[in-house]
Amino acid sequence: MSANNDLVAAFDEIKADGAQYRLCKLEGVDGGIVVNIHGFIDTYNTPQFIEKMSRVFEAGYKNIMFSCSGINYISSTGIGAFVDHMKSAKKKGGNTVIVEMPSKPKEVFNLLGFTKLLNFHATEEQGTEFLKRGEKKIEIFPKVIKCPVCTKKLSAKKAGRYRCPQCKTVLAIDSQGQLYLG
Repeated sequence: MSANNDLVAAFDEIKADGAQYRLCKLEGVDGGIVVNIHGFIDTYNTPQFIEKMSRVFEAGYKNIMFSCSGINYISSTGIGAFVDHMKSAKKKGGNTVIVEMPSKPKEVFNLLGFTKLLNFHATEEQGTEFLKRGEKKIEIFPKVIKCPVCTKKLSAKKAGRYRCPQCKTVLAIDSQGQLYLG
């Protein structure tokens, strides 16, 4: 029997071409589990992702951390599955958090407006703290940032695009306060 199947019965029986999953308990969080995902989530393997997560919820887990450092692509169908998982967790009195999402797949969430709906954090430690606190969001804004080109300090009141008043560089700040050029 695999370690995944030890935590969630028959989890590995569901084959998901293009994506690999590894489960581990999330210590210190009631009903907490980490779902490590590597590969991609697209229109073709999203049904298997949904079925795997249904088994996770059936096994009694309600606070789910999706560790996504290994995701290299996600389609809008896959994003919809993350939203459905968040709704399922909330119905059980829990929550979901997405951590370590690489910038290119995260940009798809951002373009579709889901970074405001879903809970993103840079590290597993931040995600764990979020789940321990429950519903409360971590306040990121207002935030003082430095322009990476000219080092001028700027104040950002919310996520979005800003132009440095000194060097005119366009900066983007995501909902987690991470700064990008462009």
